[in-house]
Amino acid sequence: MKPIAIRCIRLGMIGVLLAVAVGSGCQLKQLSYEGTIATQQDNIALKQGGPHEGRWEDSNIIVNHTYSNQAGAFEFSGDVELARRLTNTFRTVNNFAVRANFMDEEKNILKSIVIVHAANQPIRMWRFTQNFDKAPEVRSMNFSYSGRAMEGGTLGRGGDGADTFFWRVP
Repeated sequence: MKPIAIRCIRLGMIGVLLAVAVGSGCQLKQLSYEGTIATQQDNIALKQGGPHEGRWEDSNIIVNHTYSNQAGAFEFSGDVELARRLTNTFRTVNNFAVRANFMDEEKNILKSIVIVHAANQPIRMWRFTQNFDKAPEVRSMNFSYSGRAMEGGTLGRGGDGADTFFWRVP
């Protein structure tokens, strides 16, 4: 009788793990902006050739980037850091994700890629490198992000410290 009970427990655990994996995959897909229209006004026009360097920032994050745009191949690298208004108060981030969104002339988002993802980490500078095939219709890019900055506890767990949610849509 014991082997059957152990087998049922193992199958139950596998079922729970699969449900969590499927749920996480669905959540990541929902966060993609592909197929939507960008509303930001500060889009970055992409130049041919390269490398080209740039800096994009708002009140929450700073993205220093370099890209080369060669006949459909796009090489993209740089770093992301939180702005001083967050780093002066908070120590950790949770569920922090930054996306680069690539658009056509009408601001239709053709490709949206995650360049940084941090689950529960101390605040720091995050580096990224992405190489991919770019559709010829892509003319510009922008950045979107979401996350939670926390002050108290060990890596933000526990304690009675302050926290804040921050985000920007494309």
